[in-house]
Amino acid sequence: MPRSTPCHRQGARAGCQETLLQGPPLPPHFEMKESAEQNLQAKNLPLDVAMECLTLRDSRRDVDVVRDGVEDELHKEVEVIDATRKALQQKISQAFEKLCLLQEVRQQLNSDHRGKMEALDIDRGCLSLNIKSPNISLKINPTRVPDGSSTLQQWDDFSQFNKNRAEAEMKEAIELREAIALTIAEVTDHLPNPAPLQLMDGPSTHSSPHLLFPVGHVASPPLT
Repeated sequence: MPRSTPCHRQGARAGCQETLLQGPPLPPHFEMKESAEQNLQAKNLPLDVAMECLTLRDSRRDVDVVRDGVEDELHKEVEVIDATRKALQQKISQAFEKLCLLQEVRQQLNSDHRGKMEALDIDRGCLSLNIKSPNISLKINPTRVPDGSSTLQQWDDFSQFNKNRAEAEMKEAIELREAIALTIAEVTDHLPNPAPLQLMDGPSTHSSPHLLFPVGHVASPPLT
């Protein structure tokens, strides 16, 4: 049986998102996805600060323009932040796709379960009938199998397919959650939380009236 992936079809992402919001939550995987999104959001401030510092350095005039170790470190920091953002965004996309697949599997299992419960109710009703039951009549060839009906083997294969697929998706979801947690930990190790920042007011040779400095850092006096 082909594996359906509705999240990859045209327009399915919006529908999948709506289904996830309306349907029952998938707590562990959804919470891990939110954690990755929060970590991605937290990278905006250090990236903005590093880019602002590079912009201020590039705006210096003539003799004030220097290429030193500070600028090299700023460029390295921007590269590291970009790499961590890409890694987090990749995991977020994978988590979203997995949530869609988990939601689809759950809907398929629920549908299959409802069908089996309806069939069980019909069988129980038929089992309770006898020759004296009211509102029954004799039919020609009553043991025939109607066209379009599933055989016992097809029914069992379909049930087993749904079960195996659900177990496979759950296993992959657990592995993805672990991979996301590992990515978040690696990102934290490579890019720890920045020091608190404060605005330093006063005259400056740069075009911006305010410069960002870590708390406790003393800015060098302007060149005269």
